[in-house]
Amino acid sequence: MVIRNIENLTAIGRTYDKENPIFFMVDDVIKFTYNNGAEIEKTIIEQGVVDYPTEKEIKEASLIIEAKKWSPSVKTTEELKEEAREWRDYELSYTDNVAQTPDYPNRNAILAYRQELRDWPSTFDFPNIKPVAPVGLK
Repeated sequence: MVIRNIENLTAIGRTYDKENPIFFMVDDVIKFTYNNGAEIEKTIIEQGVVDYPTEKEIKEASLIIEAKKWSPSVKTTEELKEEAREWRDYELSYTDNVAQTPDYPNRNAILAYRQELRDWPSTFDFPNIKPVAPVGLK
């Protein structure tokens, strides 16, 4: 893993000057920014001494950046429930005309399906297991 320092060190809005390392004062927090997006903050504890990050710190910060790139977004339970309700509302809307047509083929199965859709949010299966539409509905 090759990581090069961008040489973009900042402390409280100031920019690092290689010619004047005393530019940083005691208790300044320096942010080291690397070209892979990793950032490490260090506090100046001695005037004129910049405590550069160790290889281990750089690798750890880089691993965090890589993990963020590859980690899938996980939906919250509330987001899953909202999506399930939207799907259910669409299914009910889609079957509205069928419910009002007395001679529609397989109408009783569709009415039972609509009742399952209305009851679904109060069941143990919600939002993970959706009611199954009767054969021939779509």
